[in-house]
Amino acid sequence: MSRLAALPDNDPARRGFLHRLLHDRAGNTLALVAAATVPILGMVGGGIDMGRSYLSQSRLQQACDSGVLAARKKLGSAVVVTGEVPDTVEAAGNKFFNINFRDGSYGTESRDFVMTLEDDNSISGVATVDVPTTIMKVFGFDEVPVQVHCEATLNFSNTDVMMVLDTTGSMRQTNSGDSQPRIEVLKDVVRSFHAQLEGSKGPATRIRYGFVPYSTNVHVGNLLEDDWVVDRWTYQSRQAAGTSSTPGIAESYENFVHTGGPDAIYATESTYAPTWRSGTSETDGGGYECNAPLPASTLVDDTTLLSSATEPFVGPPAGTKTTEHYRRVRNGTYYWVEFTGTRCQVRSARFDGYVEEYDKITMPRWEDTQSYLYLPINRDVTNWRNESSGCIEERATYEISDYSNVDFDRALDLDIDRVPVAGQPDTQWRPMYPAIIFERSMRADGGGSFVLLPVASSETFLAPYWVGLAACPTSA
Repeated sequence: MSRLAALPDNDPARRGFLHRLLHDRAGNTLALVAAATVPILGMVGGGIDMGRSYLSQSRLQQACDSGVLAARKKLGSAVVVTGEVPDTVEAAGNKFFNINFRDGSYGTESRDFVMTLEDDNSISGVATVDVPTTIMKVFGFDEVPVQVHCEATLNFSNTDVMMVLDTTGSMRQTNSGDSQPRIEVLKDVVRSFHAQLEGSKGPATRIRYGFVPYSTNVHVGNLLEDDWVVDRWTYQSRQAAGTSSTPGIAESYENFVHTGGPDAIYATESTYAPTWRSGTSETDGGGYECNAPLPASTLVDDTTLLSSATEPFVGPPAGTKTTEHYRRVRNGTYYWVEFTGTRCQVRSARFDGYVEEYDKITMPRWEDTQSYLYLPINRDVTNWRNESSGCIEERATYEISDYSNVDFDRALDLDIDRVPVAGQPDTQWRPMYPAIIFERSMRADGGGSFVLLPVASSETFLAPYWVGLAACPTSA
């Protein structure tokens, strides 16, 4: 036993040791460090793990933003009109998200990205990921869940939109593979474009629209004074040059008699609303049409010649008249359409062994042919306001080769400030009469070629107005 341990509590020597131990600080540092290790570890570990979490959150937000932006751009504005979302939209959004935040980036786990099309056609997204902890596992925190939200909206500032629309005659034609003329397709595109912009703009956005119809002609007749238009003008036209007659053959079918089998059964198969066809020219204002396809006909005719007889035909012209007597047996059904004024009716006639006999009569006849002289014709146009459509031909001009030195005394069509002078045709405008213009010696089928000299012919040469190449647009 040591001497210290044997000393009683009240011994002065023992009290001195305890007193010194109580006031001795030589071992405090080790105790404090040991006690502070746990909170220090928590703070350092939390800082490291939260730093990784914030970095993952920042990059995940960037990936989410890029994903919805790519998806919204791919969606476009057509969804406002069609309501259809292409399959490529989601693929585009996921592609950009995956590029910006790859699976396993920064040691993350359980990556997920979901996009949603909102009612206002914006695309929202939610991206989530788990960030595994390192030091904080000691305190029971195995992972930090991270979630970000993002949204992309198609929007634009105040905008002025000017549409230059082709309204030339060729727009009445129908492209191969289309079911309606070009001008109708153009109208649909303009309406769809307008609906897309209006449906995509923000509440405070203002859009103004302007339209410039483009045509080869201008309709300014209502803006011109009488003295600004010529009294007479020359047009590439034609005039009648008499008729000629040549022998021909006339055929007719007569004397139909039902000789056997049940009567045909007539029925209304279906009805539908007619469609409106827009006008194509000044004289064609359009109208309703029944243009739905008809069922395929199954009608089969079995025709037999029973007899044939000839007799002299006095004429004129003299010749031979032939009468052929036939029997026809009909089986099957054929269809046609009737327009009642408000509805289109698909009608049918059904035959089941229907037998009839009739005569086919052939005899000579004169075929009259009108001849024309195609040439420039000078015409009195003082009544142009009532006779013409209001479109005009330009004033006098010349073939310009140097546009930096235009002679406006000759190119009057370019001098918009020049006021026409009565009695000076070069300064005046000329009314357009498209219905009397002919491409001399050129046929509608593309044959022939234009010539300058007059041509006498029984053919009807190409008239640009008839094929829609001389349309007159809406008046200015």
